[in-house]
Parts: sequence; C-alpha cells; structure tokens
Amino acid sequence: MLGTGYLSGVPNKKKLEETIYKALEKDYLVTFKWEAAKELGVEALIIPKPFYPIFNKDKIEEINVPATLFINENVEEIKQLIDDHFKNKLK
Repeated sequence: MLGTGYLSGVPNKKKLEETIYKALEKDYLVTFKWEAAKELGVEALIIPKPFYPIFNKDKIEEINVPATLFINENVEEIKQLIDDHFKNKLK
C-alpha cells in the first residue's frame, strides 16, 4: 500500500493522480486519501522532494521522489524509483 496524499499544490492534481494510479495499480495498492491509507495499513508514503516537512507520527516509511517527476508527470521514473526502493529492501 502506497500513500501519495502530498500532491496538493501540484498543477492538474486529479489528472496526475489518475496517471500515477494507472501506472502503479498492477503492482501496488495505491491511495491518495490519508485516512484510507492509515486504515488499510500503508507501507510507504511517496513524498515529492523538495517538499515541506511532514509530521509522520506513525513513522511510516517515506520514499522520496524528485518533485520534478511529479510536475513533468514522469510516472515511469516514479514507478522505477518505487520498485528499486522495495527491491533494495529485500536484499
């Protein structure tokens, strides 16, 4: 389960959410709603960097992704960074 609820302020947010969802849905359960993520047991937060600091009181793992990838809707590279993150965790 991945949470990407920190896309507020990104131009065309809804379209970007749909694009990210389509790119990730085969491999990951994705939500853009924080409350749903907490209830479903989110494994990681996808955080654009740079980004203002978040209060992650639940200590959920954070995967930092360059914000330019979100702005340019480069979902293939976003997915690759996420895939690489989880592959490295298995080593």
